[in-house]
Amino acid sequence: MSNLFSKLTLYNISVNNNFATVNYNHIKMNKIKLRFCSPIFIVTFFFLCSFPANSQDITGIWLTEKSESKIEIYEDNGIFFGKVLWIKEQTEKVQKRVGMTILKNFVHLKDGSYKGTVFAPHLDKTFNAVITVKNENEIVLRGYVGISLFGQSQTWERMKINKNQE
Repeated sequence: MSNLFSKLTLYNISVNNNFATVNYNHIKMNKIKLRFCSPIFIVTFFFLCSFPANSQDITGIWLTEKSESKIEIYEDNGIFFGKVLWIKEQTEKVQKRVGMTILKNFVHLKDGSYKGTVFAPHLDKTFNAVITVKNENEIVLRGYVGISLFGQSQTWERMKINKNQE
């Protein structure tokens, strides 16, 4: 019985101050519930919850929708950027866009998405954007004006790089 009360005293501060008036049967039930409030459980729970479900890394080379271009997403001091590596269309005007940074200032949000801006060179406009990770090989880039409801999305696919090509 003294063992039970010593454990009860340890949890008394964080759970409830009315334990002194509870009878023995209720103490037994509360002892089982208290196991879930142990410091190890609480730390583990918050540690696991701090990782979003889709927190895969977005850095790498991505093939845009319809395979029109390749974009390299890279990180610089916790902020993500994307530059054009290759464009399918071979006209001189379009090829000038190679090397251009079109994704700027993307920050990783708590929900696992990334928020920043995207420059659409063919429109010569910059839009707010959100990148959502579908899985380790697909991301969805949504450019929008004002709110995300008024926007357009593209699904990009991660490029597979052979070790021989490096």
